[in-house]
Amino acid sequence: MKNIVFILVVLFCIACEPDDICIEETPGTPQLILLFYDAQNPTVRKPLSSLEIQGIGSDIVQNLSDIDSVAIPLKIVENQTEFIFKNNEQTDIIRFSYTSNNIYISRSCGYQSVFNLASASIDQPQSWIQELVINTSEIINENQAHVTLLY
Repeated sequence: MKNIVFILVVLFCIACEPDDICIEETPGTPQLILLFYDAQNPTVRKPLSSLEIQGIGSDIVQNLSDIDSVAIPLKIVENQTEFIFKNNEQTDIIRFSYTSNNIYISRSCGYQSVFNLASASIDQPQSWIQELVINTSEIINENQAHVTLLY
């Protein structure tokens, strides 16, 4: 009798589906990584003492200090995202144009969006940002910088 119960328990466990849990290490939709460099010497990182970032069409404002890089989210349902970058009362608007592709991860994790950056531009007139350089157009993770901001 014990053998039959044991066999039924084993069969029940084998027949069950695994838990539908998305583990923490599963990558989500990556953010765009910007590094700040000195425009006079483009090989030297140049930290910003203060930076205010606001997405156009969003009420959320990020106030950052003493940073030499930043991660910002791109809009998933559009092919363009614009941000206001304010540094010491000087303001520039940056526009990122891209295509996005949704990749199925799993039933519990859903989809991850990845981006292919087409352009990064500064609306005129430029205030404090001198140039944007695309380091890599594929935004598939946050392990590397995607854009260099020279100021």
